[in-house]
Formats: sequence, structure tokens, C-alpha cells
Amino acid sequence: MTDITRMLTSLLGVVVGGGIGAALYYLVFRYYEKAAGMPGLSLAAFIVLIGGGVLGGGYLALWLTTKVQKARKAKARSRRAEKRYQPKKKQKK
Repeated sequence: MTDITRMLTSLLGVVVGGGIGAALYYLVFRYYEKAAGMPGLSLAAFIVLIGGGVLGGGYLALWLTTKVQKARKAKARSRRAEKRYQPKKKQKK
């Protein structure tokens, strides 16, 4: 279950990161029309913006999912520790 959750959230992060990168790529070449005429610069911008968005979005989503799962596991572990039987101490008179 945890592997499927991690895979789905990282896929979602990849899609969102790619969308953000594509939007930034569009905005860069919309406002800097001279850069669109240079093929090397447009390729570098494509790799950095879209590739970085995809990689960063997927990694961020996977990191966040792992942190949430570890926190849930620690919370469940602490709950189990509270439920264990602990004998009552006798009070001295």
C-alpha cells in the first residue's frame, strides 16, 4: 500500500511540476521574443524549466509523502505504547 501511495503521489508531483515548468517556459518566451530565435537557448530553457519542474515536483511529492507516512507510523507506535498493560504501583501508607 505504501509503495502504491508513493508512486501515485510522485506521479502527481511530476505532472504538476511539468505543468508549472511548461507555464514558465511559455511565459519566458512570451516576454522575451528575442530568445525564441536562438535554438540553443530555447533548448537549454526547455531542459531547465520543464525538466527541472518534472524532477523537482516528483521529488518534492515523494519527500512529502515519505514524511507524512513516517509521522503516521510514529503516531501509531506511540498509541500502541500507551495501551500496554502497566501494573499500578502500591502506595506506601
